[in-house]
Amino acid sequence: MERAALGTYLLLNAADLDRPAGDPAVTLDLVVVAGETAGSVVSQLQAEGVVENGRLLSLYLRYRGLDVGIEAGRYFLSGGMTPRMIAELLQTAEPRAAVITVIEGWRREQIAPELAREGLTFDPQDFLEATEMPPASLPLTFELPAASSLEGFLFPDTYRLDPETTVEDLVSSMLENFDRQVTP
Repeated sequence: MERAALGTYLLLNAADLDRPAGDPAVTLDLVVVAGETAGSVVSQLQAEGVVENGRLLSLYLRYRGLDVGIEAGRYFLSGGMTPRMIAELLQTAEPRAAVITVIEGWRREQIAPELAREGLTFDPQDFLEATEMPPASLPLTFELPAASSLEGFLFPDTYRLDPETTVEDLVSSMLENFDRQVTP
């Protein structure tokens, strides 16, 4: 009986399942913890404006049996996604790589704001501090000047980083890339 009622409701609202669920300008970096219910997730999506009709999404999840399969993890959602797309996406949590493009000629002070835009876990100020003085030890084939910043050694490139990358990991990657690209 419940399945028939759900089916009827979804049939009457079928067009809304294929329209944007909320405000297309709204994006959300959602973290779902293990054991979190579908209702809790939908409530968060509705509160953030990603979903306008939380009831429609909840009932769609229940009807399709997807309400019990929401994976713990990180999701990047937009109000421009349809309820069907959101329901499917919530079944497969995947970490999103942060993509940082460092343009040739950029100074450390120009790189730092780009890090903030990509949602990395460290503060851009941490990057400036970490690149002020060379690290104590790195497996590089060249010597870094002892009393200068890393300016000029942060290789310009596109870096794909796990969102949990530390500032030390990023600086090491940039220096190792310099080592690979420049050192004979």
